[in-house]
Amino acid sequence: MKILCYDLETQPTLGYVWSAWQQNMLPGQIKEHGKVITWAAKWVGEKQVYFGADWEPDVNGMGFIERLHELLMEADVILTYNGDKFDVRVLNTAILLAGLPPLPAHRSVDMFKVVKRRFALFHARMDSVASLLGLEGKTDTGGMQLWIDVMKGDKKAQKKMEKYNRQDIKVLEDIYEKLKGWIVNHPTGDDIADGKCPNCGSDSLQKRGFHRTKVSKFQRYQCNGCGSWHRSRTNLLTKHTKPDIVTL
Repeated sequence: MKILCYDLETQPTLGYVWSAWQQNMLPGQIKEHGKVITWAAKWVGEKQVYFGADWEPDVNGMGFIERLHELLMEADVILTYNGDKFDVRVLNTAILLAGLPPLPAHRSVDMFKVVKRRFALFHARMDSVASLLGLEGKTDTGGMQLWIDVMKGDKKAQKKMEKYNRQDIKVLEDIYEKLKGWIVNHPTGDDIADGKCPNCGSDSLQKRGFHRTKVSKFQRYQCNGCGSWHRSRTNLLTKHTKPDIVTL
């Protein structure tokens, strides 16, 4: 199972406004629409971090959006932080405008949703979660001025944006590895057979009681690798057997 984590950086929309507060932007007031300016991506478990930016020349005849599109065409699962709400839709827009075909329907692991669903944290921002877990955090950008300098074509700012984007990917994967056992219905690869943890692939599963309903009883397991809980599909009351594991 190939899991690709990716993160986008975008530039803001430029427009004309009458006031600092509560403005409605009509189409005629837009000077330049926001767009993807950089992306970083890596395969979970591998070291290499890929990067693309709109100021870079084409690589092997492909633009920077096309290169990310190619990576995503190979992915079974995508890993993001708030990607279901932001990155996926923003990237789809960029793909559409680049004249590229739609991506396949990926299984998604959005760690922001995992954090919001499973924990009651004061802040669910990625940097706050990383700090809470004792992980290395995001690179400090210095604020909005970095984006302004990048839009002006400042080479130093572009390098800093690249460093920031690449670090986000590393933080995202670290959070994923720490919280993997808390993910409900983690996508399961075809190579994970019965008896292996669907979350992390470990074959170290411990029998820990039973999962019961009014008409059924299933063996319950806990993974000694990531700590996630699962149950067998075998109903012990009817002896009806299906050789799979279900995440609890």
